[in-house]
Amino acid sequence: MRKTILAQTLNTLQKGEWKRWSAFIQSPYHVSHEGTQALGIYLAKHLPQGDDTALLKTTIWQQLFPEKPYKELIFNNYVSDLLEATHQFFAVEQLRSRDALRYDLTAHELVARGLYKSAKRTVKKWTDTAANSPTVSADTLLLDSRRAHFDDTLHLLGGQRRYAIALQEKSNRLDQYYVLQQLVNYCEMINRGNIVQGQYQTTYLPDILARYERNDLQLQALPPVAVYYHLCQLLLGNDPDHHYPTLEQLLIHHTDALTAEEKRAVYDYLLNFCVQQINQGQTRYYERIFTIYQQLIAQSLLLREGKLTQWTYTNIITTGSRLLQWEWTETFAEHYADYLPPEDRHNAYHYNVAALRYEQQDYPAALQGLNKVEFTDAFYQLAAKTIQLKTYYQLQESEAFNALLATTRQYVLRNRQLSLQKKKAYQQFLKFLRQLYALRQQKPLLKASQWAKQHQLLHAQLSGIQTPINHKGWLMEEVSKLAH
Repeated sequence: MRKTILAQTLNTLQKGEWKRWSAFIQSPYHVSHEGTQALGIYLAKHLPQGDDTALLKTTIWQQLFPEKPYKELIFNNYVSDLLEATHQFFAVEQLRSRDALRYDLTAHELVARGLYKSAKRTVKKWTDTAANSPTVSADTLLLDSRRAHFDDTLHLLGGQRRYAIALQEKSNRLDQYYVLQQLVNYCEMINRGNIVQGQYQTTYLPDILARYERNDLQLQALPPVAVYYHLCQLLLGNDPDHHYPTLEQLLIHHTDALTAEEKRAVYDYLLNFCVQQINQGQTRYYERIFTIYQQLIAQSLLLREGKLTQWTYTNIITTGSRLLQWEWTETFAEHYADYLPPEDRHNAYHYNVAALRYEQQDYPAALQGLNKVEFTDAFYQLAAKTIQLKTYYQLQESEAFNALLATTRQYVLRNRQLSLQKKKAYQQFLKFLRQLYALRQQKPLLKASQWAKQHQLLHAQLSGIQTPINHKGWLMEEVSKLAH
């Protein structure tokens, strides 16, 4: 039962939602069959506890219908009906939290029934509620157009044939909705086009950008439209020194104008953009990534459903270490480890603390920390080996370095979890790391001119390589250090 779609769906319910869901499925209006209701009451009691024995189909049937023989088809029908009722519960929850959508459906039904006075009162409440909401999204613009539609409809039904501003507002809001929604779509097309093969058609993008620049329909006064305009320009590569800081300021000064999910989406775009710039050698974007993470924390946007992924945790610690923000990064690593999924917490915490100790040049502590990492997958296996190799390089532990280099090369070659591209990137790293270590060892043994020639050759090879290579920035830094 625990692996069924129904169980997976119910496991997404939060504590407060369980109580409302239980009341919902016990209402005869929503769930008419007593068997389905009984199943829902039983699952509400046992599913959150995770008791596998209590969740066996036959066990559930015996508890609910002890005098009846088990019928698989009937039980499955109860499960199917309860799943459908749960989907309806989700829709009702949306109506409870979205006033405008509820007003829209209510006004539609009141007008259809000829209850025009009630419809006017509903539209009036809708208007007052909208005036007190700072959030502007594509959905709110579309619903504003709907509100103006009912306002205009009631105006006509009242027998008034003179000019009505509501019709113009209906048209304006619909145009604004179109501009914003298409900017959102085009941003995703541009971003995804940089990741996957294939070219998306952004047919009306030039026209939409021009409409914003002309300030048609006061588009520049709508913060979300401004945000996505500058984001679109940024993703297109147009004048990042202007559009990036402008976008940062918009996100800070108009934080209430976007929903939490919209803000997360925009910050995700900015993170991807910054990573692309860093990969092209623009290391100043590390500071911007750090600022983004600070904003996500300050605006309570970092956690999703109270959890933090191990990859985001690692990226933040890596960024903080890169910028030598030791105290902030230490505090983050300790505090946010509790928000990691239980199955990832041990490895993510110990690996990242070890990586932090390496960056602080506390090499013995780094090696000691890596001993606590459990090599459950290829990522942690190779990540830990990489730090060990870098540590042995810094300590000039030749025997340990060469032995680990050989075993890591074999591991990469034989591992089936790694894609061919990732294997090549690691193999390139190991190849240049071996050459780097050899060059370092040869420095006191060769004539200065000979060594300088080999140093220049390695620097040129590393700089000119076009194929993917892991930790290229670190390799370049270490090559440069050898010249001094």
